[in-house]
Amino acid sequence: MSIYTVNPGDTLWSISRTLGTTMQSIIKANNLQNPDTLAAGQNLLIPLPESGAVFRYVVQPGDTLFTISRLFSVDVTGIAEYNNISIPYTISPGQVLNIPLESVRRYRVRPGDSLWSIARSFNISLDQLISLNNLAPPFIIYPGQVLLIPVGPPSPRPEIETLGFLIPIGLQDTLQLIDITGESMTYIPVFSFPVNSEGEITEEIPRNIVPTIRGNGALPLAVISNFDGTTFSRELAHTVLSNPGIRNRVIANTLVLLSRYNFAGALVDFENMPPEDRSLYTEFIDLLTGRLKAFGYISSLAAAPKYADLPDRPWVGAFDYAALGAIVDFMFIMTYEWGWIGGPPNAIAPLPLVRRVIEYALGLMPADKIIMGMPVYGYDWELPDTPENVAQTVTLSQAWQLAIDYGSRILWSDYAQSPYMFYTNGEGIRHEVWFEDIRSQNEKYRLARELGIRGVGYWQLNQIFISTLYLLNNLFNVRRLL
Repeated sequence: MSIYTVNPGDTLWSISRTLGTTMQSIIKANNLQNPDTLAAGQNLLIPLPESGAVFRYVVQPGDTLFTISRLFSVDVTGIAEYNNISIPYTISPGQVLNIPLESVRRYRVRPGDSLWSIARSFNISLDQLISLNNLAPPFIIYPGQVLLIPVGPPSPRPEIETLGFLIPIGLQDTLQLIDITGESMTYIPVFSFPVNSEGEITEEIPRNIVPTIRGNGALPLAVISNFDGTTFSRELAHTVLSNPGIRNRVIANTLVLLSRYNFAGALVDFENMPPEDRSLYTEFIDLLTGRLKAFGYISSLAAAPKYADLPDRPWVGAFDYAALGAIVDFMFIMTYEWGWIGGPPNAIAPLPLVRRVIEYALGLMPADKIIMGMPVYGYDWELPDTPENVAQTVTLSQAWQLAIDYGSRILWSDYAQSPYMFYTNGEGIRHEVWFEDIRSQNEKYRLARELGIRGVGYWQLNQIFISTLYLLNNLFNVRRLL
């Protein structure tokens, strides 16, 4: 698979011809709702070429069947048999050989491309790229030039765990979403089961949600939160954590909840806690985990992102990474919301800051305790940004549609490794939009692979775009625990 950035004038037909695949496969991989219209700057996931077709290669002076087989990363005997060439595999300059299309694809050079960046993007060597395209020194390429890219056998895929938060909204739609995403998930936490000031957990979900999650091979987790229906309540968190009787009732009721629905464990999502409750929160997690483990349940939690201890800082100060990492099975670190609805406009999850948080966490706990949070949404800010102008949440498809409707080009931040754009609506009001797409997700997958962490998680499955699941399963083997 590769990622292609749409240029002005591109159509699905021209892209599919240039890259040696079909329009139908591009539409399916990107869940395109309006395939007749594309936005300049739109990043599309391009599946591997369809099987069955061939590429015609003209033998060059000095070629041997062995050098050609290495060029295309295929077996010598495979090319020989396909072209009815017998031992000793004699070939001649100018001879045309048919190579299965799975072994090569085409790529149109874009402004700013270099041979090095193209080779890195497709995970091939410079020598392969230069040789296959018969490039001569000084190896100059230009925008619009079509290069051949060898497609070799897939590299070994590391194993990873995945997690996707699910908000049950409409039973049939929820069950369908589980069926679509469940096979790509290790865990599906159901959001949420909020506690109240007496330690009760009263939220209910349809009984068939948990069996459907298990039926798709994922482990269901119950999200225990201090969400009061509007916000994560600071006062509610303090009430629960500071009162041993209420805290013990929360723990007891959590065990009842898990048993009643047949959850595999719990994920605690307490947010906006007073920093001074840091030790109380750690004690609560320790007590809860002890009870969960006694009954064979998974214990996990969601933690706000930070790259220093910051014990007095709101939202993050209550999380003692080192102590909590030593207690739970894993931590879902929410590496997003640098750009948030209150503004100012910014990337939701700038890659350098995501890296900084995860590297900080790695200094305090083992890599197999860390699940890196990945957003699958964006925000649309009205300009000029003011406290009154709260941003609106947008999905990937909605961001694309805004670009199409208002004729805007989607831009790319080299710093944040994230797409963004500007548009002016029909009332003449300027907007700025930052969001996540397949290219920004690819960079986060690269980071997870580089750092060797336990896994990645998505907030939230209800907004997930299908191309990130295609890419996930192309890069990793998802660990299944059922």
